[in-house]
Amino acid sequence: MRIAIVGAGLAGVCTAYELAAAGHEVTVFERRGSVAEEASFAPSALLAPALALPGLLPAPAVGTLRWRWSRRQARRSPAQAAREAQALQLARLGHQRLQALRRALPLDDEAADGVLVLLREARQLAALQPRLDALAAAGLAVQVVDAEACRQREPGLNAEAPLHGGLVLGPGSVGNGRLFAQQLRAQAQRLGVAFRFHSLVTGLRAEARAVQLSHEPATGTPAATRREAGDTQPQALGPQTEAFDSVVLCAALGAVTLLQAAGQALPVATTSDATLTLPLRLLEAHPELGPQAGLLDAREGIAIARIGQRVRVTGPVGAADHAHLHKALQHWFPGCVLQGQAQASTRQRLLMPDGLPVVGASALPGVWLLLGQGGEAGHGWSLACGAARVLADALAGLTPELDSSALSASRS
Repeated sequence: MRIAIVGAGLAGVCTAYELAAAGHEVTVFERRGSVAEEASFAPSALLAPALALPGLLPAPAVGTLRWRWSRRQARRSPAQAAREAQALQLARLGHQRLQALRRALPLDDEAADGVLVLLREARQLAALQPRLDALAAAGLAVQVVDAEACRQREPGLNAEAPLHGGLVLGPGSVGNGRLFAQQLRAQAQRLGVAFRFHSLVTGLRAEARAVQLSHEPATGTPAATRREAGDTQPQALGPQTEAFDSVVLCAALGAVTLLQAAGQALPVATTSDATLTLPLRLLEAHPELGPQAGLLDAREGIAIARIGQRVRVTGPVGAADHAHLHKALQHWFPGCVLQGQAQASTRQRLLMPDGLPVVGASALPGVWLLLGQGGEAGHGWSLACGAARVLADALAGLTPELDSSALSASRS
């Protein structure tokens, strides 16, 4: 089939690779000049299927009063447990798929094993017990460890920081999401995927045997750069309409706008994350400085991870100077980075009322969705890999490895 993908973030690139590997002719439309330029530019470095479960970390305070009411209703729905179970299985499949890709392809995304959730107080563990029971029911291992075991796993932890214990999430790892997307893009191109950068998709129209996709050059693109990055052909100038057998929307906010214009509204809110990436201070006398892998401060909802020779800190948006992220890093790993060389960024992403992704067919014939995979916590890389695999099977008319019907856009 001839398939278009809208959005070249982690979800779009993973989907493009899986579809091309299955033999389809794939074209990816992206309004920016390369892959992973928006929400996937500096995502959380944590990879753990357990993080797909809502309620494991503090929920972001977003949305209108009506949307927050919808969130309360969704969490109380009898169908919520089934939705959560499917999301966890998708994330688990995605983690397995990611490891398989790392073994089979020349990918080096600065990976390391281990994700540890830090609990400052005993009451945090008690409050999380219902969520831990849900993870156990899904077959995801969570090991409860004391403070001493946490410090053995992460010897650079501040000895003076109050610490009750932790949760070792299995399976769990860290990696550089943007680097992974860039490298997987190269592998997708070798399979024939065409990337059309600086291309804004402006409309979709479903017809009997095709989906008409309208696009045009993104505004603000300098004429000298109006060609696709890498080794692909120059971009056609002016508005264009092309026919595809299927279209997969992975463009988050842009996808919501396209769907709404085509007659399907999704009950989404937007939330924002902040990220700091800082060089690790390398001292021969103190090789234990900084994190060894990935950690989560359960109270603050802040992730800290080592990616190569850098440290990435991700959490809710706070002050403009990201002081809360600096404070969290200093609290757990004092003096481990070169503060003057910090790279800061923010990103917006979608959030459904139930805190889970949208995966599957839309109300428009031939249009498929992979949206909101970051969920409440914003750690959606694993789930994106799993959902891409499932969508590739579904588009080909095959029975997917996992059932994701509870995560469709039509869920109530």
